[in-house]
Order: sequence, then structure tokens, then C-alpha cells
Amino acid sequence: MATYKKRVELLESEVAFRIWLWWERIGEHLSPKQLKESIYLGLRPDPLPAPLPKGASKLDGLGRKRLIERWKEFMRHVGSRSQEELNFHVIHGHWPEQACNKQNCSKAKSDKIVRRYEARRGSMPE
Repeated sequence: MATYKKRVELLESEVAFRIWLWWERIGEHLSPKQLKESIYLGLRPDPLPAPLPKGASKLDGLGRKRLIERWKEFMRHVGSRSQEELNFHVIHGHWPEQACNKQNCSKAKSDKIVRRYEARRGSMPE
């Protein structure tokens, strides 16, 4: 039974790694506008950009071992955070335990982008 559980954990870990790698590659290919909408609104770009061809990503030059190190670093940074903390970070650009100030908080910019998006969405025919 322990072998089965270990195998499932390894498969889950591999899937999480591949999802992270896929989003990293997508993130490299987003326009500044798409990136802002993705960060501040939590929306996937619509349509998603075409996948980068082999060799076009800066990640393509890294070996699997280095990619896994980067993924583990990412997971150490955000993996233990709750959904509320992650949402706060997306909106503010810093973690809840860090004080909001003009240098590190992007909530005003986020609010402006959200208002612009909602106005644009409101003017679209359904």
C-alpha cells in the first residue's frame, strides 16, 4: 500500500510541475496587456497565445534538474499560502503580513484596471 501511495504522490508532483512549466511558458509569451489582466483580474488570456516553438523559451535552455529547482523554489514561496493570501497578493502585489505603502502596494492600480475592465465588459453586447 505504501508503494501505491508513493507512486500516486510522485505522479501528482509531476503533474504539478508540468502545469507550472506550462504556465511559465505561457507567461513568457503574454503581451503586457494580457499579463496585466492575468495578474490583476485573475483571468486567463482569451484566447491563450499559441505555444512557443521549441527553443524560443528561455526555459528551454535549462535542464530538467534546474527547472525542478525553480519549481520547488516557487512552491516554497507560494505553496503554503491560503487562497485568501494568494488573492491578496494578486491584488496588492505583496503578502498580507507586509505593510501597504505606495512603494509596494499595487491595489490602486489594480482597482483602476478592474474598473476599466468592468466598464469595457459592460459596454459589450451580450
